[in-house]
Amino acid sequence: KRVGKSFFTRALADFLDADYIDTDDIIFEYTGLQSRDYYQRVGEDMFRELEYEIIRTVSCNILSTGGGAIMHNGIREILKHHYHTIYIYISCADWLNMMRGELYLDTLKSDKELIDLYHKRCKWYDFVSDTVLSSSNFR
Repeated sequence: KRVGKSFFTRALADFLDADYIDTDDIIFEYTGLQSRDYYQRVGEDMFRELEYEIIRTVSCNILSTGGGAIMHNGIREILKHHYHTIYIYISCADWLNMMRGELYLDTLKSDKELIDLYHKRCKWYDFVSDTVLSSSNFR
């Protein structure tokens, strides 16, 4: 089971009667590939640049990003200063189980590397977020 981002985004958009954009959907529109396939094909740097360009140029009430987007400086600035950012928290143990199934993260082999990445992401999410919700509320 994933974090619950898509479920939460749709539910919030329905509740607020607002438009929303999921960056994964836009990546598919631009590239014809699912996000994980595009990431695997071009690598993290090019993937994050496309994600940044999407986030920089879209206009919507609700924006749903992938979990790693927070690692890009430009995306962090946009989220911090232009959106009410909601962080859907997931425990480290649940995140590790989820990430072990992500084959495109082949450069992160050890649990220590994954745990380090988790803590880096959490630090940035804490910095940009206005609201924190627990993913356990959506399962």
